[in-house]
Amino acid sequence: MDYLRDLPMTRESANAVFPFLDRLCLDPYDEVREDALALVGEYCASEPEMVWELVGRLAETASDEQLNELAVFVVEHLLEYHARTYIPKIGERLSACDTRWYKILNSCYLFGEAREMTSEVTDLLVWFEANCADL
Repeated sequence: MDYLRDLPMTRESANAVFPFLDRLCLDPYDEVREDALALVGEYCASEPEMVWELVGRLAETASDEQLNELAVFVVEHLLEYHARTYIPKIGERLSACDTRWYKILNSCYLFGEAREMTSEVTDLLVWFEANCADL
């Protein structure tokens, strides 16, 4: 998968690569899955909406281990660059008591732009824990 990393991080390369990543990001082999997720993470700064849509699709069927990997390899970096846009969107998922998104957000280390929103993230997690019994 190294040859894919050599592509420029543009919308054109994302359009070419993302259709394959849906399957590869949930591959049963750890190395394939982690390489694919790391590649998605490379697009967080330049193509955040494509990344968000992909993460949304993957989160629907991901195992707990894969949700953690989504958080670490992708969502952390999406929030690093675009927290002001995506923390409210994650908040919408949490307000619907979506346990998968709780697990993703709770697994993220906050840095970059997300660090500035630590209190908002904490409030979302605390709200979820208090209002959504299905942890």
